[in-house]
Amino acid sequence: MVRDAGLLKADLNVNGVHAIDWSVIGGLPPHKVFLWDSEGNYLDCEFPNPVHGHFLGASNLRGRNISEVLTTNNFDVLLWAISQALTNHCPLILRLDMARATVRFHSLVRLLPMNEFVIGWVNDFPALLPGRHGQKRNQIARGTISKFLTAREREIALLVTQHQSNQQIAERLQISSRTVKFHLSHVLDKLQLTTRVQIQAILPLLH
Repeated sequence: MVRDAGLLKADLNVNGVHAIDWSVIGGLPPHKVFLWDSEGNYLDCEFPNPVHGHFLGASNLRGRNISEVLTTNNFDVLLWAISQALTNHCPLILRLDMARATVRFHSLVRLLPMNEFVIGWVNDFPALLPGRHGQKRNQIARGTISKFLTAREREIALLVTQHQSNQQIAERLQISSRTVKFHLSHVLDKLQLTTRVQIQAILPLLH
């Protein structure tokens, strides 16, 4: 039986790992799917909707351990999260900061415990641009620039995470509700999300 994720949040709100409700799992097709055992060994993997693929490839991943593939920090966090998901029989979501060549991105990993195994649904998102106050932008490949949120899209998305309605956002930003809806549709499209609830759950991990 799956426990209420809310009961676990106090214990799991560390290292970017959060207990989540099963509803967040739906509506977001994974880019990559991994099957791990409790020791973090890759038992199987598929890439149904790859963005970056995987630098080792599926055939070279099977039989390896995540300690051989990820950086020490990411390995420690992922292995801890796998253990927690299995122990508490509760889905978890975590963010791993990744880099490939000149591209920096976030991998959001949704862990689904299945008895002694864990399925990892992974989605890759470009590292979001910083605010407007002159911070240096991340170095990115030209081909990924369209994945980033514009300043206005970012502003609206962050207000959505504060549970603001379209009308409230429009009044705060002094724009029309139609304009808010237009920008919000772009946010959903770029982040490959389908609902406001997913924005509220996922954006804080990407931000």
